Amino acid sequence: MPTYLLTNEVISANLWKMLETNPAYSQDLTTKAKVGKSAVCTYFQFIPATTNSTAGDFPDISLAKKGWRTDSPINGKISAGTWTFKVAIYNDTRYGFRIKVAVRISKSANADGSNATLIDVSESPNVLTLPATAGSIVTDSWTYSGSDIAFSNEYLFVEFRLHIEASATNSTAQCTFICDEDPSVREESVTVPTIIPPPAVTTHDATNIGDTYATLNGETNFDCTERGFEWGTQSGNYPNSWTETGSFPAGTFSHQITGLSADTPYYFRAKAYSPSTGWLYGSELSFETTHIPVGLDSTDRIAPLYVFYAVGRFWIFYIITTTVYYRTSTDGSTWSDRTSVTDVIDWTIQEAHVPEVFAIYFDGTYFHYAVLKSDYKLYYRRGTPNSDGTITWHTSTEQLVDTGDSTLLLQVSDIAKDSNGYVWIAVDVFHQLGWNAYVYKNSRTDEYWTTDTDFPYSLGSARRNTHPIVLPLTGGKVYFIYSQTCPSPTYYTIPYGILWDGSWGSAETGFFAYCSTDGFCIGAIAVGDDIYAVETDIANSKIKFNKRTYGVGWGTEVEVVDVPPAGVQPRLVYTPSAIYCFWENLNDNKIYYKKYVNGSWDAQATVYADESTYGLTSYFTIALFRKNYNSYVGEAHMVYTSTPYGIKFSYFTVVLVTKTIVAFEFPMSYLPKPVSSLELRSKVEGATITDIAKDFPIVVKEKGKQNELTSQFE
Repeated sequence: MPTYLLTNEVISANLWKMLETNPAYSQDLTTKAKVGKSAVCTYFQFIPATTNSTAGDFPDISLAKKGWRTDSPINGKISAGTWTFKVAIYNDTRYGFRIKVAVRISKSANADGSNATLIDVSESPNVLTLPATAGSIVTDSWTYSGSDIAFSNEYLFVEFRLHIEASATNSTAQCTFICDEDPSVREESVTVPTIIPPPAVTTHDATNIGDTYATLNGETNFDCTERGFEWGTQSGNYPNSWTETGSFPAGTFSHQITGLSADTPYYFRAKAYSPSTGWLYGSELSFETTHIPVGLDSTDRIAPLYVFYAVGRFWIFYIITTTVYYRTSTDGSTWSDRTSVTDVIDWTIQEAHVPEVFAIYFDGTYFHYAVLKSDYKLYYRRGTPNSDGTITWHTSTEQLVDTGDSTLLLQVSDIAKDSNGYVWIAVDVFHQLGWNAYVYKNSRTDEYWTTDTDFPYSLGSARRNTHPIVLPLTGGKVYFIYSQTCPSPTYYTIPYGILWDGSWGSAETGFFAYCSTDGFCIGAIAVGDDIYAVETDIANSKIKFNKRTYGVGWGTEVEVVDVPPAGVQPRLVYTPSAIYCFWENLNDNKIYYKKYVNGSWDAQATVYADESTYGLTSYFTIALFRKNYNSYVGEAHMVYTSTPYGIKFSYFTVVLVTKTIVAFEFPMSYLPKPVSSLELRSKVEGATITDIAKDFPIVVKEKGKQNELTSQFE
């Protein structure tokens, strides 16, 4: 039985709770009684003719448990109107007798009927004759005109009594009240007038929930002149309110609220006012805003993503068809409008729809980007990020790197600056026979570009994307990871590596035993002179990890985690306390990570983002810091599998580790000559170093100057 009965609902046996413990029609519930004695018949109480004159003579209000009550309390009122009672009586004996039926209507806040309030008693005008045949059945139906009955979370009780009008002296009268639940057989029921609930406001779940907005929903069951919502970030505290005034009939209403904070729980309730009710409020509900959809403004696919932290701001760079944009945020929650950086060739019509036409790198001071334009030429530009979210570009126009060739497809895979200040650009070039990885090196360290002698340099080729990665080491050294054709199957690729330390070393392979789909399924970072790399092993559906120790070589690959067989592009992040491996799972639309600490990976993966509601965009999903900036590690990913596509961003913080180095040993062990602060920063893992002059090593040569050195670390 629902809390409120429907309008003019027939309250039949299957909707009401029987007051006996066993509501089924059963002989063992009957009780025999002789005329002249009180007798109880199932669900009815007999009052013999010799005891009282009418069936409606209920001696007291105590519950006799011979009838029905509502299964749930009623709140509101039963309006004035006609009630209808229908009953059936079964003769258990071979004697005939005449009876009358009466009903007592009462209400109680208690399910057992205690402390009930009598509403009324109605006696049927009909006299029923039970034939002198065992098993005979008679039915009765009569109406009752009732007044309004108010309920305040109270049960409605309907109890029946029978009065024996005539019977043979000393004969045994036995009958059973019939309660079957099949209305096609017979209907035993009570029909009540309309049940009207009291004036109330209902708060419904919020809908259309985003990062900074949501739609609140409510409903009234009465006419009102003002209605609205109130909300806040703490339960029971609603500092924000919205209302509208007018003449509103009972029904639903909604309102979108904006200016919310992302990833934040909110509590709200609906409210309404009328002169007769005053202000009424719905119950409190809650919702939580989503991650930041930074670029949720495009009907085109958005790609790829680059995220940084510079001059007190988070920065995200992304492409929409033929334009590169960026947005900034000081808190990772509220984002600026998008600003265009440059135009690019339309990546959506390129081979395999690979969005590698733009790459950008932050060296701690400057942004450096490489871009492929619609004229198929490759360009470079450098700029300074400003604390107000603007970028000061150092040249009025982009610097030409390569004149290009419209018959070849060029993809910009990576860009980075080595520790000597030279910028490197890695590209992938597609031709009839497959892909070739090339690298360009700038011969200048200022804002201009002049390709160095003997560059571009060809690293190798493959049947699929080679996706070369640039990994600056110390002392101007650079290591490159790229892919070449897998021995078997030949339509996949296998990673290769090569060192440049002023001249090219030999190509290294074998550090991953199995092939990946292509070069995009490889992630790598450099820490000092060591290399950490992960690869999606397509043959065994696993992410594998290996480390290259400088001067020693590659170690033995180890398993990180089982993953789906395709489409996984793992990425690494370095922090002072751990190395993180992030990856996406397009099957369950979640992003996971594991941590590498003291030479071991976490046993269990951690869910970083659950996008089962929105869906992850296929491929090129995750963008990460390559290392922590200050204490921040930022992550962005693309969502939605159809237009409009969007970007979500979040970050976490890590504890910075400061290394204290004995002063007189520092210059000899780490710096053989005075260096700049940027170079010094690259030497010490996990420390943030500020304002270190070129003559800093000389200042701390003297023994006992450890404190001076330590003071330079945050």
